[in-house]
Amino acid sequence: MVSSFTTSGGNIPGLPQGVLNPMNKALPGTPTFFLFIFCCTTATLAQSSPPTETCGIQHQQQLINQQSHSGFRPILAGDFADPSLESDLQRDYHAIYFQPPSPETETTLHVTLTLAISRKNRCAEALATYALGLAALQNNIAAASTFFHQAEAAFDEVHSATGLAHTHFEFAALARNVKPQAEITATFNSVAAELDAAGDPTDALTARLQGVNPSAPDASAQFEHLTTEAQTLHATHLEASAHQIWGDSFFNRGQYDQAMLHYQKSDALYTTCLCNPDQRAYLQTSMGRLERVQGRPESAIPHYRLALHLQTLSHDQAYVPQTLNAISVAYESMRQYQKAIAYLQQALAVAHAIHSQPFIDFLEANLGYLYYQAGQPRRGLPLLQHAASNFTNDYQRCSRYDQLSEIYRTLGQLGDAESSITSAIEACERNKNNRDLADSLETRARIRMLRGELDAALADAQHALSITEEISSHLVPEDAHKRGYNEQTINIYATTISILTRMGRYPEALEVTEQSRSRAFLDLLSSPHATLPIIATSTRLSLIKAPTQLSSSRGNSSPASPSSTDLLLQSESHVPSMQTPEIIATAERLHSTILAYWLSKDSLSIWVIRPNSPVYGITQPIKPAHLEALVRATNPYSADTTRGLRTRGTHTLSLAPVPASTELNPWRSLYQILIAPIASHLPQEAGSLLTIIPHGPLFQLPFAALIDSHNHYLIEHYALHTVPAAGLLLYTEKNETAASQLTPHFVFVANPQHLPQIPNSTPLPPLPGSAAEVEAIAHSLPSTQVTLLEGSQASTTNLEAAIPTATVLHFATHAIVSGTDPFGSFLALNQSLSSGNDDGLLTTSSIYALHLHTQMVVLSACRTGLGPVSTDGVAGLSRAFFYAGSASVLTTLWDVADQPTATLMPLFYQGLNQGQSRATALRTAQLALISDLRHNRIKVSFAGTQTPLSEKPAFWAAFSLSGQP
Repeated sequence: MVSSFTTSGGNIPGLPQGVLNPMNKALPGTPTFFLFIFCCTTATLAQSSPPTETCGIQHQQQLINQQSHSGFRPILAGDFADPSLESDLQRDYHAIYFQPPSPETETTLHVTLTLAISRKNRCAEALATYALGLAALQNNIAAASTFFHQAEAAFDEVHSATGLAHTHFEFAALARNVKPQAEITATFNSVAAELDAAGDPTDALTARLQGVNPSAPDASAQFEHLTTEAQTLHATHLEASAHQIWGDSFFNRGQYDQAMLHYQKSDALYTTCLCNPDQRAYLQTSMGRLERVQGRPESAIPHYRLALHLQTLSHDQAYVPQTLNAISVAYESMRQYQKAIAYLQQALAVAHAIHSQPFIDFLEANLGYLYYQAGQPRRGLPLLQHAASNFTNDYQRCSRYDQLSEIYRTLGQLGDAESSITSAIEACERNKNNRDLADSLETRARIRMLRGELDAALADAQHALSITEEISSHLVPEDAHKRGYNEQTINIYATTISILTRMGRYPEALEVTEQSRSRAFLDLLSSPHATLPIIATSTRLSLIKAPTQLSSSRGNSSPASPSSTDLLLQSESHVPSMQTPEIIATAERLHSTILAYWLSKDSLSIWVIRPNSPVYGITQPIKPAHLEALVRATNPYSADTTRGLRTRGTHTLSLAPVPASTELNPWRSLYQILIAPIASHLPQEAGSLLTIIPHGPLFQLPFAALIDSHNHYLIEHYALHTVPAAGLLLYTEKNETAASQLTPHFVFVANPQHLPQIPNSTPLPPLPGSAAEVEAIAHSLPSTQVTLLEGSQASTTNLEAAIPTATVLHFATHAIVSGTDPFGSFLALNQSLSSGNDDGLLTTSSIYALHLHTQMVVLSACRTGLGPVSTDGVAGLSRAFFYAGSASVLTTLWDVADQPTATLMPLFYQGLNQGQSRATALRTAQLALISDLRHNRIKVSFAGTQTPLSEKPAFWAAFSLSGQP
């Protein structure tokens, strides 16, 4: 096989695209033109022609660590026969291919070359210089090229067809990053013809693989043909390589779903052929890269760790720096900069140890960008400027100039910033690198916005947005990947919104906000109700385990083997976002006024959408940290106390008097920020409906308790409900229609007798107030329409039996919401003491498996509306219930006190029975509870006395209605 495919430590021909991606935030992992012949099978080797030449090279195979390694054996025969020289050359070639890299190898090769010259053995001289070229590839590309030219002349003189063919392959590999694609294709095809003529069809196929233009319209047809050819040759390793390169071509075009399919096929083939583990290691880094660019860096790291494990098996350090750098990039994506720097320094240490100057230059440039990310732009600038002086191809220019531009912009050097980013854009366009092109266009849009060039900025931002939307239609068809990609690309949407609002084009800006909101969720809602691959069509409620996505190669299992921690939800649809006329029509259908919020890095924008009225928008300066601090200050449980009113969660609410200014001022401040600027555009009729679309920290704010300048709560003026995106209302309306076909039936779950045991946590306390709550509600409803699951009856088995006829599901129990593992959040049911199959946990993952037809799910528990907040909204219990088929979900934003809640809920159902909408019934109940609190009619037993509760929002404002009003 051609020497560039060796396992030696010196194989970096021209810093090839796909091996050394110069962008810190886009490290690849799949070498695009070497390391494809390590795992020749016996059948494949048998097809190689026997050495009919008196001078040349022949395939050799060796088993190392249960893995098949291949390389070359030099041939000295006929007039060139020299047992001593042949022995020396075989030793040198064996060291290159089958031993860990060592500086001594190059020294011994020079000794061999000197001996060959002294004996006037031109064939031995050709073989020695060819091997020296291989050794020089690691740290001296110019020297490698010189050695290959010397080898070419010598091989030509002795008429060695195999030697010439493989040397010409090296030239093709060295030139691929500095030549136009058409010339690269022609050169590799010419080399393939030489290799075929030399009796080496396997290596000829490898050359043809390298010659494919991944951007050509018929690229997939070419890869398919070459895959079939590999099957004919019984070359499993090349079939795997073909799928790997094929996947890379899809990746570069932003078609991530197709890329993953081919990577998975490649991985299965590499595992089957027991190839050199380096090959599968490179593939794992490609798979990790694919996870990372879709916003899942935590899922990329297991791939990278498996790659390191496989590289350890091969005893080859040549590309360990690349894998360590990939781990660094993953941590950089998670903004864990110190950990990222530590891994990058490890990578540099290995690169220095193996004397790989190209890797050293590459890694130092990445370190420069990391310093910028960590807030040290002046420290990073010289490293990236040095990298800019050594650019050799558009792939590098595309990313490095983008990084330079970011630093120049941060330092206020806008002229240099725009010049650099324009160079990046031109290089990305020439290289057809759409993924990086979108990022670079967004960078230039921000620069032009800072310079006041809004029209030019908008053109760039909209171009970036169109590329991002196109890529988003080709993501891996799974919810977590789509959520991750939305989060990864949010800056493109944010920049476009900022430009449009500065231009006063609020209707267009509103459409872009809708493009950015809950897109993964809307895709999921429009996809078939199924999960991958573990959930059947039943409604079993037991905890669903996440499947293993990856397995280690046979015989190579290790702790480094990655596995998934996410439930895999199929999401095959890609739905368009709502346009402004559709949003206005939705407001008209609901008889509502829609308030949409968007928080940027330095401002807050608000839209008011009323039926049959123009869209109104306003932007005011505000720092996100200030808004977040105000929202946090509204939480009544920010400080724990051991004495006070027990809640249905882990907190206790202090009943000690607090000055009104301290407790209520955050609510007043938030009203002035969120409502006062648009109050004149809101309906004046009391009880009118507001549909609120929050953003960022506002998902954790109960708008009902905002206090105006007359000390009135917002709920005293309006009925309220929220949605994460206007588009959700299209799906909740369908759920509402489905539920309306059923006879009304209410299922209440309350006060489980045997609460589940939570590891490393205090036992969950009983909830007698929840039993009183549901009994009071049930008595107000026709008995034929009620199923009451209380105490030992509050089990998953009984709930499962009741679900098919339920139009309302009401849970009055404990809820444990995880801020880091949304699929692990749960509602507490009754734990079976006699059966190990019913642990009493109704987890979020189990809820996704349900098939509901409910108008409403009520989660009368603590913090049921919380969860990780992202561009896709709140990843929590309500999201799962919407997916399962509910039209509305009533949740809580903090721990609810037992007694006030037991008063509020019957009042809520009383309003529903009187024909009120859910939003109006909730408003009516909250106003009644506020009145009772104001008149000291709600008392609790505390310290031996009956203590009246105040009207503070802690006792009534936690409940928030989402979905259909």
